[in-house]
Amino acid sequence: MKQTLIIVLLIASACSHRQGNTECSWKEFESSVDSCMAGFQDSNDTAYIKHAISLCDEILSGSTSTEQRYSVLRTKANLLGTIGMLVEAFEVRGESVCLLDTLNIERLEYMSMKSRLEGDNVTANVYLHKAVSECEKNKDDEDMVLREATCYILMGKKDMAKDVMMRYINGHTSSAVSYALDDFDGYISQVEEGVEVLSKAWQSNKNLCPRTPTVE
Repeated sequence: MKQTLIIVLLIASACSHRQGNTECSWKEFESSVDSCMAGFQDSNDTAYIKHAISLCDEILSGSTSTEQRYSVLRTKANLLGTIGMLVEAFEVRGESVCLLDTLNIERLEYMSMKSRLEGDNVTANVYLHKAVSECEKNKDDEDMVLREATCYILMGKKDMAKDVMMRYINGHTSSAVSYALDDFDGYISQVEEGVEVLSKAWQSNKNLCPRTPTVE
């Protein structure tokens, strides 16, 4: 276990000394994070995740493309969430969506949740309606269908959420959508429980506020 961590540290060190070779450095970063995740899954030792987060910070401090920066920030947010740092993960996710178009579905979803956490349900629903409109432009996309259904659930429109999935499954084969429909109540509970967990974490960390833009 310790030997694996030492190997990861050595890889990270090699990365930091080859900043002139961006492609090599980027590949080594991805490999290092994967190794950290594997180490954590094997041992449940959060030191692996914390080290992976430090690798993200190292990459972010250097020169990266917008696409790479988005990817690293998203990875960092997932890592923070893995060790229960939900508010910090939400903040970093906010930094990542800043790099997306103002009508990008991920950005709209994020801004809706941020408004909800701040107690502004009216604005939250405005963003959700915008998100639904964007999803409707991609009716044949399985992921967009599930996102649209989730938006309706968050708006309290559970029948519409089910209709969206039913409409899709009538013309497409999708194990993910079928599974959600087969246990629709469970799907709703998953969404609601996720919001509740984040809300509780937010309330206990009121002084830590995400730095995110306002979507026009």
